Amino acid sequence: NSNILFEDLVVRDNSPSQCCQDGSLLMLRDNSYNGEGSLTFENVQFLNNYSTNTEIHRLVYIHYSDVVFSNVLWKDNGARYRLIRIDQNSDVDFINNAFVNNNKHYNEYGIISLNWNSTADIVGTTFGANSQSVNGRVFTFEGGQNNSIRLINSVVEDRSGQTQMVYLPGGSNNSFTARNSVIPGWANNESYSALNSDVDSTNSTQSASLTTAKKLNNNSPAIGLARANVTVGSTFYALPSTDLAGNARPNPAGSNPDAGAYENTKAVGD
Repeated sequence: NSNILFEDLVVRDNSPSQCCQDGSLLMLRDNSYNGEGSLTFENVQFLNNYSTNTEIHRLVYIHYSDVVFSNVLWKDNGARYRLIRIDQNSDVDFINNAFVNNNKHYNEYGIISLNWNSTADIVGTTFGANSQSVNGRVFTFEGGQNNSIRLINSVVEDRSGQTQMVYLPGGSNNSFTARNSVIPGWANNESYSALNSDVDSTNSTQSASLTTAKKLNNNSPAIGLARANVTVGSTFYALPSTDLAGNARPNPAGSNPDAGAYENTKAVGD
């Protein structure tokens, strides 16, 4: 039940060689068991952490904990099945995160997976080139129940052959919500029937159009797509006043902010 802040860190080049299924890099477990306590990662970079060992099932494991990842870069990491697993009554916020080229291993079940009564709120975040899976999975509900993913003011890069941006192998009462986000893979998703989806017309299903660094090209539909404040049900989401690189949002001043982790300098895309 501690409130712990990890700030201004670079965590890199870790390559575990033995099985550690509960999280080969981070295991965040039972910190909010009595409804108290939180873990916050602020201005942190996770770089080049992976192993080719097939028993390294996940890079980060979160269990019964409330965690905030704010202004975090995940780059060149990998695991056999999923990058981050959120499990058993956990609430995790990703704010101004960029997931870039996390394809050092297969990531078969995507980048963020949920299992049993857990929530991932993803705000102002970019996902680009993150899986060797032929289906391009990004988000997975792993067969448990009562899990929610809410994608707000964010960008998911499309990839050739992408058919399962959201993967749902089983479970019940799981939901995916998107607002003011670029989600081209959603149009080809294969798991609608068993998923409670709330994807409205504020989203774009056009190609994200990202640079090799996964920032916005001048013709990206993410430019001007975001809103400073978004409400979903009774939950209010505020986009930070700066992007992951520290640039002001919106840019230019007076325009609508851009979806994703990085602002472009244009008010309207080409």
